[in-house]
Amino acid sequence: METIYDEEKFSNLETPDLYFAAFLRVKGCLITNTVKQGSRTIFDFAVPNDKDFKSAYFNQLDNEDGYVNASKYSNAIKDLKTLCHVKTD
Repeated sequence: METIYDEEKFSNLETPDLYFAAFLRVKGCLITNTVKQGSRTIFDFAVPNDKDFKSAYFNQLDNEDGYVNASKYSNAIKDLKTLCHVKTD
């Protein structure tokens, strides 16, 4: 698979957590791949090396990295749920 981002500036982050994935989408992280494992979907993201979104999300940091707009977050959840149910051949 061809890389569509600068590997020196981005790291790959995998998550099966739909809500964390929605958070990353709102933060502007690029979905690089999705993998179905039974009824679960694993999301792969390109995350900027200079950001610690994982810590910001799980520690509920009240700063620029931890904040997302509620409406955009809700829409990202809906979009990712749709993506989870898309059948591929």
